[in-house]
Amino acid sequence: MPSNSYRIKNFQVNVMENIFWPTILRLHQPYVDWLILIVLQQMLENNKSEDLCQSLSLVFSIFHMDLEHMTLSLLLHTLPRILHTKTRLHLMIDPRGYTLAKLCVLCIDLQATWMSERTTLVTC
Repeated sequence: MPSNSYRIKNFQVNVMENIFWPTILRLHQPYVDWLILIVLQQMLENNKSEDLCQSLSLVFSIFHMDLEHMTLSLLLHTLPRILHTKTRLHLMIDPRGYTLAKLCVLCIDLQATWMSERTTLVTC
């Protein structure tokens, strides 16, 4: 019988709990900020590049649930919170900082691609 939980080193996602995630995302902005902060902290706990790469893939797939709002929350709320807190500056040291930057670029690039496709569809 397959497990309802997937684990990549210290990063665990319970599939049964994923049913409730869209409900969390429909709530107010502070809950989305909290969710992203928790997910990023879990992702950045790893030290090895391979583990960080797997965690990045998992976090990026979670962001696909509501890419626009989660990207805005990441860039406008969560990332500045990490940058302005001295206790979290260790998260910005490579390879963690590289992984966090890569997540930001992936989210921005995908969102820009989707926006250009919407514009193309509307103008045709």
